[in-house]
Amino acid sequence: GGAGGHLPGGHAAGDVGAGGTPYDTAVAPVRLGASGGNTAGGGGGPGGTGGGAVEIAAQSITHDGIIRANGGLGGGSGGRVAGGGAGGAIFLTTPSLTITSGTFEAKGGDGPGTAGGGGGGRIALVYESGTFDADASDFDVAGGVGVRNGDNGTVYVEESTASIVRVFHGFTFEDVDYQASTWISDSSATNQICAPTLASDAT
Repeated sequence: GGAGGHLPGGHAAGDVGAGGTPYDTAVAPVRLGASGGNTAGGGGGPGGTGGGAVEIAAQSITHDGIIRANGGLGGGSGGRVAGGGAGGAIFLTTPSLTITSGTFEAKGGDGPGTAGGGGGGRIALVYESGTFDADASDFDVAGGVGVRNGDNGTVYVEESTASIVRVFHGFTFEDVDYQASTWISDSSATNQICAPTLASDAT
């Protein structure tokens, strides 16, 4: 079974089934992760469930725990295995963000045997100011492991008052204008791609 996708390039085919269709936006993700493809017959099983969607908008946010929207493991056994689910979405918007030890996860689910791993999900934090020294270890959007691994998801962190954007693990460029005084692509951001809908003459 093929795996669920949440972003372009973020899903993996199984030995037989194709990967899922990409969707959602990197800067304001709100959609659930897609489930992996099912397999039928003897030993067959359901595809991994897609990750959930977490959206929080508040006057202030303090986060020192773990927020998760992970995809599930594909089912089945032998040659009848199903793909992992895609990671979901986490989207926080607030004037004041305080994080000292909090982390975020939107991982793709693994695909057993010859099934594909689910694509990583999407995380976006948009805040005016606060206490948050973001680095790659604060976010886990890894693709699931399978006969073909899912790609990393996307992480977008915008501090709007200072007009600073940081991108970790991955990013999808849409056909829009991005406005920032400083745009920092972390060394972890190895999965930066253009959306399939991007115009051929876009710059």
